[in-house]
Amino acid sequence: YCVLACRLADSITTPLPYEEDLDRALYYLEEHGELIEQARMGFYWGRALQDKGLYRPAMDAFKKAEMRSREAEDWHLTARICRSIGNLYDGQVDYQSSSYWIEKAVQLFRHINDNRQEGLSLYLLGREYAALDSFDLALSCMSRADSIIQLLNDSADMATIYNGIGNVYANQGDLENAKAYFFRSLAYDRKDSVPTCSALG
Repeated sequence: YCVLACRLADSITTPLPYEEDLDRALYYLEEHGELIEQARMGFYWGRALQDKGLYRPAMDAFKKAEMRSREAEDWHLTARICRSIGNLYDGQVDYQSSSYWIEKAVQLFRHINDNRQEGLSLYLLGREYAALDSFDLALSCMSRADSIIQLLNDSADMATIYNGIGNVYANQGDLENAKAYFFRSLAYDRKDSVPTCSALG
């Protein structure tokens, strides 16, 4: 039940099963399941812990799942876990560690030719560099993300990236370029325009 529920939640972006159910499922799979099943359930378990604000146990769960997914050679899952670890570090304001793990995700998504996830991960990496005041690196990552996502013609993702580039320019004090990218973001996606309108204001 938990395996199916987790996969369904992943596919339609709904909440995961209750934490207690995931804990029992992981315990069972560690005793009887294959390595890749243990890695997947460990990933879901880490996400459930993160949602409850239990960051240290979530980090332990993610890192164990990452090790198992590498051993099972499921590189897509490994990339997702690396990105989740990076996001967890970002939530703890450890941008250096976050950039390290997200860079690993970028490399893995590139290795398996998942262009969209590579582009979105490059955007996240740029965001971490911006938080570290490495603005040139941030713009480089986001420009690479823009090049990839443009080929996929995903307007919502492009709006997100242009918002990110606008924020980098704003942090640099380059308000003209910042405004230009915020307006580009609005042009691509008006349904979720609140963050960009706020930044533009």
